[in-house]
Amino acid sequence: MKKKIVAGILGLTLAVGLSTSAFAAPFDIYKEFNDGNNGSFDGAENYRQTNSVEIQGNASSERDDDYYKFVAPNSLRYEFELTVDRDLTANTDNAIVTLYDSAKNIVKTNRLRSDNTILFRSNLTAGETYYVRVESNYSARNKTFNYNLLVRE
Repeated sequence: MKKKIVAGILGLTLAVGLSTSAFAAPFDIYKEFNDGNNGSFDGAENYRQTNSVEIQGNASSERDDDYYKFVAPNSLRYEFELTVDRDLTANTDNAIVTLYDSAKNIVKTNRLRSDNTILFRSNLTAGETYYVRVESNYSARNKTFNYNLLVRE
């Protein structure tokens, strides 16, 4: 009897695990080119926005700005979520994500939270160009951090 219960629980756990991953939305991965030229609007790295895009980047110590440029494919509410791979002091300028419109006006900006993430949403217009800036002021000597920026509809 115990074997049947354990097998049933194991089977249910396996089925639930498979079903959640089977229904997860696919996303495209974009890795920062990291040639040192994406530190301004003019040097912004272009990427193609789809339903979900994960940008994998790196921020060096002191001051590092990474700019990304995309065209919104749909007029929808987009979510921007940044996660970092180390514990940074939250609610400071150690990590900031800012969304700009094509005229380089700030649409939305947010700072690091205590869970080492940044999250915000913004309504975007199809066909319009937008810039995303990941700003680092992480002042720990000779330290860098990796980040993932997920942009999804």
